This record gives sequence, C-alpha cells and structure tokens, in this order.
Amino acid sequence: MATKVNYNEKNGWKFLTGDVNHRKYGGIWYKPTDEKKVGIDITMGGKRFVVPVCSYYIMEMINFPDATGEKIDGKTYYGSVSSIDLTNDAWRQNIVRALDCYGWNNPGEPLTEQMILEAVYGYMGGDKETERTSNNYYKLLNALMEEY
Repeated sequence: MATKVNYNEKNGWKFLTGDVNHRKYGGIWYKPTDEKKVGIDITMGGKRFVVPVCSYYIMEMINFPDATGEKIDGKTYYGSVSSIDLTNDAWRQNIVRALDCYGWNNPGEPLTEQMILEAVYGYMGGDKETERTSNNYYKLLNALMEEY
C-alpha cells in the first residue's frame, strides 16, 4: 500500500495559501532558508508589531489550463521557486505597502510571518530561482521540494 504524502509540510516546506485541492487549483508553499530570524518592527493602524522573519523560498504550483485555458509549453502544470529575503532592507521597505494592498487592516489581529510572506509575494513576487513545466503534478512538486 502506498504511503500518503503530506504536501502541507514536506522537506521543510509549509503550505502558505491556495486551494485544498492544490493539484487542480494551485497552491503556494514557503520554506525558510535560514534558521536565524530577525525581528522586524512594523507599525500599522497605530499598533506596533515585532515579527521574526528570515529569508525564504516560495514555491508556486499552477494548473495552467485551469488558470488560463491553455497549456504552457505543451504541459499542464507550471512550478516556480522564488526567493524573498525579508531581512534585506530593500524587501522590508515594501512590507507595509504590501500588507495595505493585500487588505490586512485589523490591528486587533496579530501580524504573523505567514501574513507578511503572502502579502509580499502577492505584491512583489520574488527573485525567480527556477521555473519548470510538467504533465505530472506530483513529480514536479516533489522535484521542486527536494531540490530546494
């Protein structure tokens, strides 16, 4: 009997956002690339937050025909890995703008590492490390998770 793999957490990757059926509708994962975290100080809505962050890999998987109506390079699935370094001043300068644009506006709710990552990636993308296509979703997902 085959072992069921938990793709929400594998090889240090954690599910960030997307559909529960990420094979059909896509998903985004993140993985810290550094164990040393730096506390960043953010003030939003008059409330101050100190959130521990580091540098990360962000992996995005897309079912291209579902998202666009067409295949990409003759393949169904697109996977990419990008890097985001939230300890770098250039990235940190855009965190508040990203959170504003992403609609985070509840100062009563704690600000988390995951909220910052989702907003920054959605707002700015990341520094692209690799892009690949395949007709086999899980082979592509596994290859990216094992390589990074």
